[in-house]
Amino acid sequence: MVLALGYDTDGYWVHDPAGDWDGRFMGGYSSAYEPTVGAAIHIPKAAFEAAVGTSDGTTPLPLWLHELTP
Repeated sequence: MVLALGYDTDGYWVHDPAGDWDGRFMGGYSSAYEPTVGAAIHIPKAAFEAAVGTSDGTTPLPLWLHELTP
């Protein structure tokens, strides 16, 4: 699970408690766990959307979105 902070034309800004994701579908994490490694990281648009919006890296699936407002 990640917390999406925002996005821009190139990708998404997220907090990922597992660390700094390597950007590959079904990939792993490029570093050992440290509490702040995944804080406010930028993930390229195509990689993020393939990871959270597909089951195989290409075929889109419906997504759940929970939006928090102050």
